[in-house]
Amino acid sequence: MSKTDEAFDVIHARILNGQYPPGARIVADVLARELSLSVGPIREAIRRLEAQGYIQYVPHVGAIVAQIEEQRFSETLQVKGVLEALATGLSAPHLTEEDFERIAGINVQMREAAQVGDVRAVSALNQRFHEQTYRHCRNEFLRSLIATCWERMHLTGTLFASLTYRPQESVVEHEQILALLRARAPSCEIERAVRLHKERSLDLYLQRQARAASESVSLDGARL
Repeated sequence: MSKTDEAFDVIHARILNGQYPPGARIVADVLARELSLSVGPIREAIRRLEAQGYIQYVPHVGAIVAQIEEQRFSETLQVKGVLEALATGLSAPHLTEEDFERIAGINVQMREAAQVGDVRAVSALNQRFHEQTYRHCRNEFLRSLIATCWERMHLTGTLFASLTYRPQESVVEHEQILALLRARAPSCEIERAVRLHKERSLDLYLQRQARAASESVSLDGARL
C-alpha cells in the first residue's frame, strides 16, 4: 500500500464513521504529523477524496468534509432506491430459508430499536435489512454503485437517519417485501415494492425540507 493510499484510507474511514463530520476542516500538516507521513501523500489523498465528493475546498478555509446539499441528497436517495430495487429483484431467486429467517430477525431488531427511539440503530438495521435482501445479486457493478450511494448518505451521519426517519412504516413495508420474497413473487413485483418503499422515504424528506423552508420564510417575514 502506498503512503497516499494509507492516508486516503484513514481520512475516508474517519469521514464515514463520523469522526470528521460535515464541515470539519482537514488540515494536511496536522494529519501528516499524526500519521508520520510527509504532507505530499496527505494532500494527494485529499485531492482524491475531493474528486469523489467527500471533501470540498472553501476559500480562506481550506479542505473541509463536504456539506450536505439538498439536491445531491435527494438525487442520491432517488438513485439508490432504483438500484436497490433492481438488485433485490436479481437476488430474490437465490435467497434461501436461512436468508429469510435472518432478514426477519433484523426487522424485529429494527422494530425494537424504534420503540426506544434509537435512531442510529434503526438506520444501521435498515441498511442491514436491505443488504441482506440483495446479498445474492451477482452483478458486482450494481452492488458497488449501491455501496457508493450508502456512503454518500452516511456523510450526513445521524442527519440522514433523522431526515428519512419513519421506523414504524418502514418495518411494516419490510414485512411486505419479505412476504413477496418468501412467496417467490415475480421480480417485477418485488422491484416495485422496494422502489415504492424507497420513494416514500424520499417523499418524506422532500416534505420535511419544504416545511422547513416555509417556516424559515415565515420567520424572516416576522422579523421585517
